[in-house]
Amino acid sequence: MKRFRFTLQAVQTVRERQEELARRAVARAVGRLEAAQQRWQEARAACVAAAAAQRMVMEAGATAGELQVHASHRRALEAYAEDCARAVAQLQIELQRAVESWQAARQARDVVERLRARQWTQYQRAAAAQEQKALDERAVQAATMERI
Repeated sequence: MKRFRFTLQAVQTVRERQEELARRAVARAVGRLEAAQQRWQEARAACVAAAAAQRMVMEAGATAGELQVHASHRRALEAYAEDCARAVAQLQIELQRAVESWQAARQARDVVERLRARQWTQYQRAAAAQEQKALDERAVQAATMERI
């Protein structure tokens, strides 16, 4: 019997490649999200430190100009923290989309793998049937030869 040949091998290769690319996209999205979360935590910590510094300066009896500088610095840090928070939210959305894309690619690959398994099973059944037929023919020939 001929060797097994999966008729959709090219499709399977494409689906595997698509799944691999989608998996890598998820990994990159996770990395970007983690980096953004780290920046956001650092920005929040800087805001807390700036607020504490502003209170200390105020308690020490600083001038209005010094208080204004500290307040301006704190507002800039808070704006940066808000930007970081928005970036984290956007990256979470991107990660979710990447995960959905990966899941879709995996499902598409699974469909092709099920087709391959079905074709392999059909091939094995056909091979077993062909082998049984050959054995039956040999048995008939042997029986015929014994009668002669």
